[in-house]
Amino acid sequence: MIPPNLLQIATQILAKVLSSGQQPIAFLMSQATALSISEQFLVIYKRRLSLAGRFWFWLTKRNVPPRLDTLCGLPVMISPVMMDGGIILQSVPQGVPQANSPRPGPPAEFVKKEPVEPPTEPETPSLGDLAQGSNGVPSVSDILIKALENVEDLKQVVVIRVHQNNDVDLSLNCNQFEASGVLQRAMQWLMMRGY
Repeated sequence: MIPPNLLQIATQILAKVLSSGQQPIAFLMSQATALSISEQFLVIYKRRLSLAGRFWFWLTKRNVPPRLDTLCGLPVMISPVMMDGGIILQSVPQGVPQANSPRPGPPAEFVKKEPVEPPTEPETPSLGDLAQGSNGVPSVSDILIKALENVEDLKQVVVIRVHQNNDVDLSLNCNQFEASGVLQRAMQWLMMRGY
């Protein structure tokens, strides 16, 4: 059951946090609690209207409570795990910078400014570089590592594996007809490059 006067509870929580020297950040509550508070705002608003204003309000069917985005000048965050009627005020100790506020730092005259060169990208090793540790012949692992270069640009992959007993299997992400075309193009590439 939601307590009847959540608006007063929220203002009391805010006053307590401010009096303890903390900086309030946001209110946390459930959707039902936020709806209850916005309904209280609607009741307060209707009480301030004249009789004609209330009739016009009813006639235009604006009796829907507004969405509660802020409360007491602070943002309202809806949490599905909060119990109905519960309100939490998130706060930090006074002087702690928030994410949007500028961070304090040393005055500009005490900051030493030096030019910084952009970092250089290391060259990707060739198969020869990878194979230097294995008597000049690249290992299976070296080949697979080299094949992972620029993997984001790949559209399709066909991996042919030849086992110790000369059995062959394929790993691919395309259908058999596309794989046949890929293998034909690979044969042409092999004939032209000679290796």
